[in-house]
Formats: sequence, C-alpha cells, structure tokens
Amino acid sequence: MTIINEESAFPMVCPTTDVWAYATGLTKRELFAGMAMQGFCANSDMTELSSDAAAVLAREQADALVAELAKEQA
Repeated sequence: MTIINEESAFPMVCPTTDVWAYATGLTKRELFAGMAMQGFCANSDMTELSSDAAAVLAREQADALVAELAKEQA
C-alpha cells in the first residue's frame, strides 16, 4: 500500500489500486486547531480570551499534538 501524503485529516484508500489517496481540504493541523478552538469557545472559563489569542493558542495546541504524533511514528 502506498501512502501519498500524511498531512490530510481525511485519508482514503482506493479500493481498486490499494493506494492511499487524500481528500483535499483540512490538514491534520487545521483540524486539530479547529477542535481546540471549539473547546475554547465552549469553555465558560475562557470567555475573556480574545479571538486572536484563542487562534494563537489553538494553533499552538495543534502544533504540539502534531509534533507528539510524529514522535510516536518515529
């Protein structure tokens, strides 16, 4: 099985060729950042966090998770 790109959040395997292909759209980093941002918005303790600050924090959280997952694969 050939993996084309590991950055996609939504990988798919082609049933006829057994080759991994990736849907266009969100990367894992973007998906993780969006999920972190959703958590911040749902947390009533974070209501004073500005949108810009929440975006930076979400990006940092996503980067940390991507880095940790890369260590696990190595």
